[in-house]
Amino acid sequence: FTNRDDAELEQLKSTRRPGRPASARQDALQTRKDFEVEEFNTGFYMPDLMDKQNVKLFRDWNLEHSGIGHLRFVRIAKEGGLQIPRQDNLMDTME
Repeated sequence: FTNRDDAELEQLKSTRRPGRPASARQDALQTRKDFEVEEFNTGFYMPDLMDKQNVKLFRDWNLEHSGIGHLRFVRIAKEGGLQIPRQDNLMDTME
């Protein structure tokens, strides 16, 4: 998934004249790829779907940003590990 834009990135790099800065599109694609690769390697946050109360809160969530603080999140690592952040640290790590 993280290499889905590689062909376009290579095309943008090859059509750029030597000495010219990267285009805005190339910068945006590279930034997105770098972020996604880093997230893939370190793990990503998602709602804890193993907790029944959290699943109910998630299903009832009205998609308002203010309601996200009521959900409990876990980090899923590339190796399959699961990290459960401390509740007092949760919002600090999400921002």
